Amino acid sequence: MNKVKTTELSRPFGQFWPVSVLWEGDGALFPSEQSARWALRAIKRRLAEAGALAYHRGRLQVDPKKVAEIAHELAIEKARQRYSA
Repeated sequence: MNKVKTTELSRPFGQFWPVSVLWEGDGALFPSEQSARWALRAIKRRLAEAGALAYHRGRLQVDPKKVAEIAHELAIEKARQRYSA
């Protein structure tokens, strides 16, 4: 059985894509499925509040641009907390 790649799937609606877009393909936001799923669990509340997550037909969908923006903001916040006096 062949695995279907995200790029072969039609987008269900608007800017939302299957969650696998976060780790598949060139320029993926995360290096692996495990790291993407860990990050989603860790920041899911913030992602939901930002409108980066949606459920369509019972499946989690993501807005990759919004996920990247939130991950970027959180990385900067974490660095500030770590290195500020």
